[in-house]
Amino acid sequence: MELRITKYNPCYRHPNGAYYKNEWTEVCDIGKTFEGEIFTATQYLQTEDSYVKTVLLLLKHIGLENLVVVKQDDLSARRIIYPFFTTNAFFNVDPKFAKSIKPGRICSLAEIEILTRASLRSNFWCAFGGDYGTYLHFGWDYYMYFGTEKTVCLNDIDFPEGIFIEQNFPSPYCQDNEDENED
Repeated sequence: MELRITKYNPCYRHPNGAYYKNEWTEVCDIGKTFEGEIFTATQYLQTEDSYVKTVLLLLKHIGLENLVVVKQDDLSARRIIYPFFTTNAFFNVDPKFAKSIKPGRICSLAEIEILTRASLRSNFWCAFGGDYGTYLHFGWDYYMYFGTEKTVCLNDIDFPEGIFIEQNFPSPYCQDNEDENED
């Protein structure tokens, strides 16, 4: 199973897949106007929380408690913001932790949460892999990709409101598709 996970409602896609509604695409859009409304930090943090919850729900559903960093942008560890806020927590990311994020490092669910937030904020980039052929990748413009060979009944998972799960979307960041990194 390969999923594209986004905040983008598929009903606003052209038949060719292009998304036509004018929406925010990154954390630096806070304060800008979209569809006549100012995009707020609270709205951003709620969406970020929904993405993190989705990742954790999927991992727990297939029985994984960790993932391994399989690829990383060499500059990423230097760009993780410390400390940072979310809607329900304050994270003081240890610089030693950030520097330890290299290919082969096993990350717990708590660490995956931190790195997911950092990736969504464009402060970090890595690709995760795990048992059952599982992967978690982050693309541009708030696109996230999740794949696993394990059977998952998506209807059994109570995903957060505002998250759209689209099936049969392999990650453009998989080894076979490295030259096609568009999203």
